Amino acid sequence: MENMKVEVVLKQTIKPSTQTPLHSKTFNLSFLDQHLGPPIYIPFTLYYESGDVNNKNNHCDGYKNNLEEACEHRVSVIKQSLSETLARYYPLAGRMKEDNLAVECNDEGVEYFETRVSDVRLSQVIKRSPNHNSVLRKFLPPCISSCDNSMSIPFDYGFKSKTLLAIQVNIFECGGIVIGMCMAHRLADASTMFTFITDWAATARGAIEDIKASKIVELKRRNVNNIVCQDTSQQNTSPCTRVEAVTSFMWKRYMDSLRVWGVVYSYLRSRITPPLPANSFGNIYTFTIALSTPSDENDIDDGLRKDVSSPNDLNLVGKVRDAIKKIDDKYTRKLQSSEDELVNDVKPLTSGEAIFLGFSSWCRFPIYEADFGWGKPTWVSIGTMALRNTVFLMDTKSGDGIEAFVNMAKEDMDNFEVKLLADQ
Repeated sequence: MENMKVEVVLKQTIKPSTQTPLHSKTFNLSFLDQHLGPPIYIPFTLYYESGDVNNKNNHCDGYKNNLEEACEHRVSVIKQSLSETLARYYPLAGRMKEDNLAVECNDEGVEYFETRVSDVRLSQVIKRSPNHNSVLRKFLPPCISSCDNSMSIPFDYGFKSKTLLAIQVNIFECGGIVIGMCMAHRLADASTMFTFITDWAATARGAIEDIKASKIVELKRRNVNNIVCQDTSQQNTSPCTRVEAVTSFMWKRYMDSLRVWGVVYSYLRSRITPPLPANSFGNIYTFTIALSTPSDENDIDDGLRKDVSSPNDLNLVGKVRDAIKKIDDKYTRKLQSSEDELVNDVKPLTSGEAIFLGFSSWCRFPIYEADFGWGKPTWVSIGTMALRNTVFLMDTKSGDGIEAFVNMAKEDMDNFEVKLLADQ
């Protein structure tokens, strides 16, 4: 894929199909947006092979004209449905005010790019390569793809207009298409992004009833099932979730002689009383911290893969589970009544007293249901990441495995891979 070319052939601004009402011209950021919404973009890409584009025939050779017509139609549908969807998600078409505390919903629109990809087939991209992260970045809008330092991407990098959403549609010679997008994290979390994608796809295929107002490590089903989980802190055997299992498994392989804190991000929509709608807009999440020490690593050398005989043994599964349990009704009530709880939780992250490894689960989000009318994506990915020492977990397309998108410094990544491969 070294010879792959991605040429931008169109750049324009897509505006909402209808104007935002005067009473909705200002969208104030919540204190969660202000404290937990980092000044970066959330990158995401959806991959559709040629068979999904041309329903008349699943092969490219001999059907060039049909593929071109199908791609032209598809691009038209993408742009029109994007405009219609922005009318419902109008803050994304606005601009952040200078104080960064509110969005001016002025309908200026979102940046839209269209490219032609040559000298590579989409199937080659999906197979992945050693330089996969640099390849994926080319399918994202310039705010990320042109930035050399993926560890720290400024909020307005490459966009003088400070757009809150950017879309790039990449069309391959074989008929495959990749939709890359960047959404401002200051304004929205991953749940909001996936709700937007789901509604956008439903709009594209006319399913109005469905509309609601670096390094990649794949853990297949058998690998996940082999991670036997024991909650010894409760002195009984308690099966854990796939996310708890994989989080603990990867955390263990990252630990060394230093203290490593596991930071688990948790979405609050279902945890708040009364629960918020699943399609609530904004950064509606928090984080919880689980602390590991060198003694823990010695105590649980094989604790993730076999039964733990002593009820006094500490294990990372129990630590992860206990940390998540802290985000309960009592915690969310405190969070709603005062910012102090969140501010106090943030302090350890900035003190420099420990190393952090963050985990964000995107499992169970309907990321493989984004059908714009020509089939569901063959693959999805986060594209590239702006946060160091962070792991994003996503379901595989089959639904029975987990892909972990890992971002670390090169030296840490090399050591991490050695430990990880030794246990696969």
